[in-house]
Amino acid sequence: MAIIGAGGPISLMFQQLALRAGASQVIAVGHSPARLDVAKRLGATHLVNAIEGDTITAVRELTHGYGADVVIECAGTKQAWETSVDVVRRGGRVLWFGGLPGGTKVEIDAARIHYGEIALLNMHGGTVEDAREAFDLIVSGAVDVAPMLNGELPLEQVELALKKMIAGEVVKMVIKPES
Repeated sequence: MAIIGAGGPISLMFQQLALRAGASQVIAVGHSPARLDVAKRLGATHLVNAIEGDTITAVRELTHGYGADVVIECAGTKQAWETSVDVVRRGGRVLWFGGLPGGTKVEIDAARIHYGEIALLNMHGGTVEDAREAFDLIVSGAVDVAPMLNGELPLEQVELALKKMIAGEVVKMVIKPES
């Protein structure tokens, strides 16, 4: 399994669910060393920094040339969508979770999809039941969100918190409004 766009809260939750479901190998792919460190603390077996090397080569090497059984794309970028198809194995599945802006064109090899029997899936949002299940998994501790919360700041410093998240220095920060 490979998770592209690793280190964000959604990818970290998918990662934990995959491990809970029995995945023996989770490859977290991302750009931020700080966020990849959180992925490692939450059980990722391998980390791939997409800035430091070629993601496709790294995933192929980690899977002995086969590619990942399942790829969950959470970055929501054209490059991540295209890469997700390139790193999945023959007969594998790709979930495009991160959405793209309207009008975005994605280039994929149709023969690879068809003859490689690759299943392309997507989802947007979810149902009330999905939200309840996610809430229950968090409350029960089955999904650990504590490592994703990298500090807290008062409401007056919300801009700083946003800058830290955008820069990839933290996953999320708690904003504490003053009473």
